[in-house]
Amino acid sequence: IPAWTASLAIDVPFRVGHTALNLHGDYAWRDDVHFGGDALARQAAYGVSNLVLDASLENSNWKFALWCKNIADTRYLSRAIATGNGFVRALPADPRTCGASVTWFGRRARYVPPHPLRRQTRRPSRRPLA
Repeated sequence: IPAWTASLAIDVPFRVGHTALNLHGDYAWRDDVHFGGDALARQAAYGVSNLVLDASLENSNWKFALWCKNIADTRYLSRAIATGNGFVRALPADPRTCGASVTWFGRRARYVPPHPLRRQTRRPSRRPLA
């Protein structure tokens, strides 16, 4: 577990015509990490930044996004273990990864709040009496 961590995120929403756009950026920094308490299985301090631009059309259930993770292509270890004979087995973290996403939200249920002056009652059952 690192002694210190820090993170920062920012969202900048804006509109272009009938399209709502959001630019999201974040940065996370982690202090030195010693995996398993062994001095050999160690990761020096590092920082990773990500960026997302998403767009939603007005009155639409679709959302489109362009994203890039680990923008600076920072090389760091996500896990490591010392084998005991002077070697370290390590799993590197993902390199820079960019892509696009499309999300469909299905039918959006419209919320209608209850009227503040009307008492909510159950309707009687319409089943015929036997």
